Amino acid sequence: MGQHKHNPVAVAAKKGELPPKPKKPSKREREMLLWHEMISIMHKKGLLTPPDVVKIIGKGEFEYEK
Repeated sequence: MGQHKHNPVAVAAKKGELPPKPKKPSKREREMLLWHEMISIMHKKGLLTPPDVVKIIGKGEFEYEK
């Protein structure tokens, strides 16, 4: 007991000096980001024509729905 007194990270956290950890994206959000990146690269390399991209993405900008 009492080891927390000598831990500088614990002392700083208690005082509120540490910034909060950034929120990690969910598994679904990571999948959608990867999917968008793959479609973008395929389109830039000419593997997808504009009609194919429209079929995949749909009308307008695809947005992640929570």
